[in-house]
Amino acid sequence: VSQSRYDAVRGISLEGTNVVKLYYNTVNLTGTATNASFECATLHTTTSVSLDSRNNILSNNYGGTGKKAAIYCTTSDATYNTNLNAASNNNLLYAGTPGASNVILRVNTGGDKQTIANYTSYLSTKETAAFTLASVPFVSATDLHIDVNSAALCGLHNKGVSVTTPLAISDDIDGNVRGTTPDVGADEWNLPNPVAGTATASANPSCAGSSISIDLSGHSTGADFTTIGSAIVT
Repeated sequence: VSQSRYDAVRGISLEGTNVVKLYYNTVNLTGTATNASFECATLHTTTSVSLDSRNNILSNNYGGTGKKAAIYCTTSDATYNTNLNAASNNNLLYAGTPGASNVILRVNTGGDKQTIANYTSYLSTKETAAFTLASVPFVSATDLHIDVNSAALCGLHNKGVSVTTPLAISDDIDGNVRGTTPDVGADEWNLPNPVAGTATASANPSCAGSSISIDLSGHSTGADFTTIGSAIVT
């Protein structure tokens, strides 16, 4: 891609004078830019858009040159803050490793916000539960359902907030019922049931006070699973 205009590639583009309710969307931008002046953003918003944004996955995985943003506001950071509804929260925002070319919020004046911490600190009481995740476990780059066999699920599960006003949203894009504490993005999903696996002791039987190792096979793995590697017989 060699476009040189601001955010030539956009996931969602909000224009004109509008009040926008943006709930439970999933955007994943992929590609490789070859022009140093290229810019892209998962969400583009302008001066007059009043935005209520909740439970969205806005993930910009564009590579190459140029500037990548999760959100691009065509005016200032102050205008974006003013136009962002106080209820806006629980959005997953990602635009690559934070730096001058990879930012959470891109603005024309007032200064870009490179990290989630920069972004939430500037907004103060808004987006307090916004978070980032470098590798959202999509089924594929084009199938944006969540891969429930991924080991990265725990950083994503139940990160949303129920939307009951100004309208109640009770199901996802596939018609699956939203949980009491819902998932972010278009897809609602459940953690798979863990598998205990098979434990094998290095010595059996063992005497009291002796140390043995225990090998576990066929078990569930992931950040929230703990595997015992050794034990003392009592």
